[in-house]
Formats: sequence, C-alpha cells, structure tokens
Amino acid sequence: MKTCTNKNCENINPQPDSNFHEAKHHKDGLTSQCKNCASRETRKRFKENPGRLKATRAKYYAENKGWLKDHSKNFRMKKIYGITLEQYNQMFVDQQGCCAICSRPQTEFKKNLAVDHNHETGKTRQLLCHYCNFILGASNESCERLKEAIRYLEKWNQGKK
Repeated sequence: MKTCTNKNCENINPQPDSNFHEAKHHKDGLTSQCKNCASRETRKRFKENPGRLKATRAKYYAENKGWLKDHSKNFRMKKIYGITLEQYNQMFVDQQGCCAICSRPQTEFKKNLAVDHNHETGKTRQLLCHYCNFILGASNESCERLKEAIRYLEKWNQGKK
C-alpha cells in the first residue's frame, strides 16, 4: 500500500501498489504519483502545449523505428503463430528464403513469406509465398480438393507443355 504524493489526488488514503507505475529508480520500485494523477498531469501538459505530443511521438518513433517494427512483428508472431521473430528468421534461413511449396525466392514477391500453420491444431509448419498459402486456405486444406484440382488441370492441359 502506498500514498500518492500529489496534493490534489482524489484518493488520499493509501492505495494498492497496482495503482502506481513501475519505476526502477525509486526505492520501492514504484512512481510517487498514482496512475490517475500521472495521467491527469500528462494530459494537462499536452493540453497546454498541443504540438508537444506530436513532437514527442515523432522523436520517439524516429529514434526507435527499427526496434518498434521488430517488437511489433515479434508480438504478432507470438500471438498468432506461437513463434518468435527469431524462430521465423531461422525458418527463413533453413528454407533458403524460398517458399516450401513452389520454391520461388521471397525476392520475387512483394510480401514476406507467410507462416503456414494447421488451423485445427495451431501447429506451425513452414513458410509459404502468398499464392501457395492462399491455395491451401482456399481449399480448406483438403488434400482431396487439391487432387481434384490437379486432375482438372491435367484434363484441360493435355497436349500443352
């Protein structure tokens, strides 16, 4: 339990530690003002100087662009496929940067290779180009449907080479 140091705090009684942001440089590891007061102070500062927020964000993104991009990618990979960006990169190296089905290199595509996964189990398989990944998805991952599509193409492509 901790008391907020802001004189105008709505809650003068001690509050749970969860109402304070972490601050490693403070003895107790928490900020001196509660989250509500800190948020109110920040909004007040930006209201008094509207261009400050935009400038602050622009500077932050400029300084952390690469990190943010990788962090965001890593977060999505973990959330959607259960793998890290590092694991994706290793799969890419193992596949020599090529689609696991058509073997075309990623350099031939505008999009990155997609993480193919089993939609029922969620298990990650390999990296595919957008087109091969689409074919599997459009067929509902049905081997029989894909075999029928091959038979159809063979029927209509007889004599063509």
